[in-house]
Amino acid sequence: MASVVFISHANPQDNDFTIWLGAQLATAGYEVWSDLTRLIGGEETWQDIDQAIRHLAATVILVLSREGVKKQGLRNELAVADGVARKRRRTEFLLPVKIDDLPFDEVPPQLMPKNIIDFSGGWAGGLERLIKALERDNVPHTQSPSAENLERWVKLRTGQGKVLAQTSERLESNWFPILSMPEHINFFDVRRSVGSLSEIQALADSISWPAAFYRRLLVGFAELDEFQEELKDRAPLRTAYSVPLVDFLSGTSADSPYIAHREARNLVTNLIRQAWENAAKRRGLERYADASGLKVYWARAGLLQDDIGRFVRADGRRGWRKLVGRDNTRNLYWHFGVNAITNLLSPARLQLRPHVVFSVDGRTALGMRQRRAVCKRWFNARWRDLILAFGAFLAGDAGEIILPTGNADRIRVAAKPMSFDAPVSLALEEDRVTRETQEGDTDDFDGVERDNDPAFFEPDEWEAEAEDSNTGESDDS
Repeated sequence: MASVVFISHANPQDNDFTIWLGAQLATAGYEVWSDLTRLIGGEETWQDIDQAIRHLAATVILVLSREGVKKQGLRNELAVADGVARKRRRTEFLLPVKIDDLPFDEVPPQLMPKNIIDFSGGWAGGLERLIKALERDNVPHTQSPSAENLERWVKLRTGQGKVLAQTSERLESNWFPILSMPEHINFFDVRRSVGSLSEIQALADSISWPAAFYRRLLVGFAELDEFQEELKDRAPLRTAYSVPLVDFLSGTSADSPYIAHREARNLVTNLIRQAWENAAKRRGLERYADASGLKVYWARAGLLQDDIGRFVRADGRRGWRKLVGRDNTRNLYWHFGVNAITNLLSPARLQLRPHVVFSVDGRTALGMRQRRAVCKRWFNARWRDLILAFGAFLAGDAGEIILPTGNADRIRVAAKPMSFDAPVSLALEEDRVTRETQEGDTDDFDGVERDNDPAFFEPDEWEAEAEDSNTGESDDS
């Protein structure tokens, strides 16, 4: 009796989901067949798939996505499976699952009458509904898979053949270390009657330097005359406390108002956040704030020359990445941006979390809802390079990311993130080696040949970039 759960999917677009789903079903005791596990090499691909659907499959799961439904291979498998379903007179033989925002009118016509299991809102919920459907259809399975079967699937799920190797590996982070901060934090008393705390907040908001309030005191890194210049005659000030920042954060200063350790750290974090936002605006970045309050600063089209950010990798090789590009399929611009998080625990750092914002005109943000569809083929190397390029752009000619807090005081942040050495690394089996994304991939050109792209380098500049990358020369040499 046919007992196999056959997973039909687009290769390579939907490989990650298929590996995950296969692992879950195998763990649940189902015998799973997909080209990622049965077609190791040397087989007649279409003949094996055809035979598996016709003679082994108890059911066929069809993985549907925007890109997947365009693939001829998936459509061929659907045609065979539909024929088998008709021959066996089993309408439940085909089980379609949807993993992204595929519109209903793009679903293959054979599947439109069927109830499609939706994974786009969360894989866990979709898996629960799929397991119930398999049980409803009496698809054979065991209570627990064999150890060999489980080990095989777990190995596939953890990276298509990746195994630990006893060799060290350099890991890049998104932690940009804070190199120095102002020596003092200052508290200013407003020398006139203040009606409410909201009035103190309004005074703090009107100051261009980072400013906050604690009770009825204005707080910042800037000096008294710098705050007073901003406020003019609206609020005469005097210095109430000027506290060494190190002592303030550690709670060891007696010459300051009593502030709990956590509240003191939050106050300083607030000032650093303001300094970051001011610096981002001065660099010409746009701000997008979502409903949850997340603030992303992103590069509009034309802010950088050719929309390209240049950087130097940790090993000294030069590279570049587009920080703005187009998705011609959806007629959208994508814009790389970051949300900055301050962490004052050792090492003190600015964490730049990557985001992608979309627009129609290259300037007006629509939001970030298209990221899953547009960026699903962006691998770790590309995200790493984008963060490096963004950090280098923020630093500019200074070589450091400078966050002014007053006319003379500033917060200095490294232009490159921290790296860590791991004692072990992931090795790939020879038949599953995948190429690391490098600068100059066609994905960065939106499918346009570089010689025909007027927004790209001239050929001689391209050759110079490639030559520099190969020789390992950097701007620091």
